[in-house]
Amino acid sequence: MRQFGAPLVVPVGTIFRNRQALRDAGVHAPLMAGISGTQAEGADSIVVSGGYADDADYGDVIIYTGHGGNDPASKQQIADQDIAAHGNAGLITSQLEGLPVRVVRGAGGHSEHAPASGFRYDGLYRVTDHWLKTGVHGFKIVQFRLERIEDQPEVPVDQLDLDGQPVALRTTVVGRVSPEDKRRFVQALVDAGRYVAMIGDGVNDVPALKASRLAIAQGAGAQMARSVADLVLVRGSFAAVVPMVEQGRQALRNLQRVAKLYVTKSALAAFLILLIGTTSTAYPLLPRHFSLAATLTIGVPTFFLALTPSSGPWRTPSFTREVARFAVPAGSIIGAGVLASYLFALHALALPLIQARTVAITVLIVLGLYLIIVLEAVGMRRRTIVSLAVAALAGVYLAALLIPPVRHFFLLAAPTIAIVATAICGSLISLFALVLSGYTPGAAAVLGPADTPGSDETSHDGSHPDDAPARAATSSSA
Repeated sequence: MRQFGAPLVVPVGTIFRNRQALRDAGVHAPLMAGISGTQAEGADSIVVSGGYADDADYGDVIIYTGHGGNDPASKQQIADQDIAAHGNAGLITSQLEGLPVRVVRGAGGHSEHAPASGFRYDGLYRVTDHWLKTGVHGFKIVQFRLERIEDQPEVPVDQLDLDGQPVALRTTVVGRVSPEDKRRFVQALVDAGRYVAMIGDGVNDVPALKASRLAIAQGAGAQMARSVADLVLVRGSFAAVVPMVEQGRQALRNLQRVAKLYVTKSALAAFLILLIGTTSTAYPLLPRHFSLAATLTIGVPTFFLALTPSSGPWRTPSFTREVARFAVPAGSIIGAGVLASYLFALHALALPLIQARTVAITVLIVLGLYLIIVLEAVGMRRRTIVSLAVAALAGVYLAALLIPPVRHFFLLAAPTIAIVATAICGSLISLFALVLSGYTPGAAAVLGPADTPGSDETSHDGSHPDDAPARAATSSSA
């Protein structure tokens, strides 16, 4: 006698190795047919395994193609189906009498709801409709609509697909998943290198929130969700996330430009220490000289760079490598220019030490201000603003040279023809070397791969172009 309803000792989500195991457990009796049933009794079970091109699996709703006329080798329809065939007639009887149908999904189904291997019992469905239509291969087929019966255990979501890849990487929407499955989906994305944001408001979202890179909770959500979240939407509006992301990217862009200036200063200091700090020659710059130069070329500029609006790329393949590629050559070239100008003034021109040091700091400030143009001069309007700001900073240094109390405090010499000529020549030669090395105005504005529209936002299909952030995982379980 045919058994309808759930099998006695087989919970939803049980995986079976083959059809024989399904039969032995009383889940699906036929070893070949996809429909178990007759017109007289009704159909008690079906197997959804991607054998028909017209099948559509939406999880809680299945559009199932009936029995007959299909070539198992090519999975193409080669003949019309008969609505009176025993399997098709059995499903119609189940629809008319409201009988539950056990649904088994096989690994052959190319759907996010298919198991990674074997066959999985996915619970009870009801046949709610059927119809005749012409299939994609031009033959008549019978199709059935099955809807999952409510108040059943949720179907566990398999983490791997047929190719051993995370299902989360090829799925855009997943519904009716357990808290543990949410966590598994988020963890799969994280393990694949995505920067995952998880938005949740309930206790059942906590495992996934903890597994994500960025946990976002709603202000009206459960206390536990808010306690584990990195960010709480006080007003519960997702609209706050977009400007938050933009501000974060702006901070990253500005941080990378600021870091290049600071590391360039460190590379310059290391260069000078290695080449002249270990000799008996007087050091070209005093601490107060470094303070003046750093204020004009790094301190004041980076204060505004850190706060200024910015757009464009914000991610680099390697932050350390990108900064080092800029800072080490730039610091070395500037160091060589400063040292050459200083030694030429000190030995070739026999200028006093204070004048030679004035030449050195002048060359350093000119080259440091040029690096700001290299980093920031993008677009005509921005280039004009940056050029005016650089000119203002150069004017401040010129005022320091011309105002006696300030000049005496920084131990600088009053400008002379020899100082000015040597500083100009040293600066021009060093600028030429920087340009030859690729340090042209605006050249360093491209920090990495360009942003892609929609990247790292709030979908979770895992298709980020280079992976690092990230897709955002949905917290809905409905």
